[in-house]
Amino acid sequence: NTLFRRILSLINPNQTPASNAPFNTQPYFQSVDLVYPYGNSSYNGLNLTAAHRFARNFSSTTNFTWSHCLSDLYSPGLGFGPFMSSNPSNPKGDRGNCQSADVRKVFSESLVVSSPKFTNKAVQALAGNWRLGTAIHADSGYYLVVNTVTDVALDGAGGTQRPNLVLPNNVFLPNKGQSGYLNPAAFANAPTGTFGNLGSNNILGPGALNVDANLSRIFPVREGKLLEFRFEAFNLPNLVNLYNPVVALNAPNFGVPTPPATRAARNDPRILQLALKFSF
Repeated sequence: NTLFRRILSLINPNQTPASNAPFNTQPYFQSVDLVYPYGNSSYNGLNLTAAHRFARNFSSTTNFTWSHCLSDLYSPGLGFGPFMSSNPSNPKGDRGNCQSADVRKVFSESLVVSSPKFTNKAVQALAGNWRLGTAIHADSGYYLVVNTVTDVALDGAGGTQRPNLVLPNNVFLPNKGQSGYLNPAAFANAPTGTFGNLGSNNILGPGALNVDANLSRIFPVREGKLLEFRFEAFNLPNLVNLYNPVVALNAPNFGVPTPPATRAARNDPRILQLALKFSF
């Protein structure tokens, strides 16, 4: 009975094709897309950079971004296409943190250190031409939204509706980790025919810390020809960076960090590799 729960049918459920009303909901209307000619997003950020050019055998670049992104309904089209308000009568009710852009804190560091050139040939043969590089990335995580998937509000548009937040102080599990991140008891479907009170994109997902490193040694072969041996380590400390949890309230694995269809590099385990490069 989806068609009979849509707005035009609810306005005048007794219309017939023979009536002289301004519109007839049946059988001339099925679903009607609403394209909003308004909506806005705002992004404010502070970007700090400290750089040391390659001198005295090392270079370093440090970046820190502190930012905040807000939007009515985050999408490239701001309400166009498949993006729709959870409550068609209250488009501004979806205003909140940008789902895939509001990362409040991001830190990155890139450091390269080279061994000096020694005058002693024996020392140079052992300790010269080494290079150590590291890359560190840390962020505070992305904001998430829990949805009901099913049409709890009975307005003919499920999938974007949000539930009620019943335990605002216990959104996360006490020992959140790989087996569970969100607390299922903190959320509940709103009464049938109503919209939930949970705000849009106001739940912080897992943050991440990743440390990559590489160590290389260059062997001069002859003029213009170099042989480089390289050892690389990705996620060197083998830290566990959680995936975002499942946010479909009625899913059996709700709240559990689950790999998406496309694997994110920041969630990889430790990876070690060796490389040999000849330059000429």
